[in-house]
Formats: sequence, C-alpha cells, structure tokens
Amino acid sequence: MIEYFLYTTQLEPPAIEAIRETAAQAGWHILVARDWENWGSFTVIDQGPLQDGDVTVGWMFRWPDDLIDDGTPPAPPDVEDALATHKRDRIEALIRLFEIGAATWFVDRPFDLQAHLEFDGVDDARIQMGDAYADHLLKSRCKYTLAYCQNCSFNNLVMGTVAMLTEGMLEDPMSAVCAFPPKDANQLARLVRKTLHRW
Repeated sequence: MIEYFLYTTQLEPPAIEAIRETAAQAGWHILVARDWENWGSFTVIDQGPLQDGDVTVGWMFRWPDDLIDDGTPPAPPDVEDALATHKRDRIEALIRLFEIGAATWFVDRPFDLQAHLEFDGVDDARIQMGDAYADHLLKSRCKYTLAYCQNCSFNNLVMGTVAMLTEGMLEDPMSAVCAFPPKDANQLARLVRKTLHRW
C-alpha cells in the first residue's frame, strides 16, 4: 500500500467546502465520499469536516495552461452520473484508467510524536530530515495518512489542498522527501503539473 503523510499545526480537520473550493481554483472538481467500500450506499458529503476514513474523489475539469487543449474534456461526461448512481464497474474502470482519482484519508489526532515510528525521537528526525522538518513535527497537532491512491497528479492535488488549509507539511516516506504547502492556487496547480502523468 502506497502511503503519504501530512503533518499539520491545526488540530481540527479542514472543511470539505474549503477543500472543494481550493481544488476548483486549480482546475479540479472534488467530492468526498463516506462509507466508500459499501458500493450500494456510499454517501457523497459536500460540507462539514474531513473525517477519518473519508475518500476524496476528483477529476480535472479545466486543462492546465501548459497543456494543449484539443477540445476534449479532461474527464468523461458520465463521471458524475456514475458516482451519483453508484455504478461500481464504471467507477472502478474510471479509477483504473486514471480518468478520476480516489484517495483514502486516515486522521491521527492529536498527533503523538513518540508514536511516529519512523524516528526514535525529534533529535533523530532532525538528523535524518533536517531542522525545518523536525521543528514542524514539534508543532504538529494532527497527522493525516493518504492511502490507496495510484494517480500521482490527484495525490499531489489533494495533499497540497489540505496542506494549504491546515498549515501542513507533506512527506513521501518512500523517497524521504518532504515539502511545505503551496501558498496559493497557482502554486497548487504547479505542484499538480509537476507530475501530470500516469503511472
């Protein structure tokens, strides 16, 4: 399972409305689904805080400026209908073909640094990852884990969006790379465009 981490200085999760609005400024449409594994009755949530186990689902509705728009829509026209009518086979196909992204969130709050198994303590984190990383960990009050997302662009989009809204630091533990959040929608769009390809 591929996992990415996000450490935030804010204890409370961001509002779904804010996630959707921020992502839209970068050209992406976001929905939040609850009880996603129950295909017959998952619920699309459009307001309230992001919760443990929620799944962000999204697709690009506007081509980035540095890509040639050939007149085709970024996502198939039946995406919203497939989600609204719980068409499992179609949804799975859209995810598999990278037409839409889906990512599961796990929320650990309040964040306990001593339970952060990658390091023996903040001094060890400082040695391995640097002062900025360690200093942010000391201030962090919540840890998010993003999992089950194979769409690299969508992963960057939702991680960057939540990081912007929560003063978060992003970490890819597989490559030992961390980054601070985009400052605005333009930087968020550039973060997505850096990896706008399919695995």
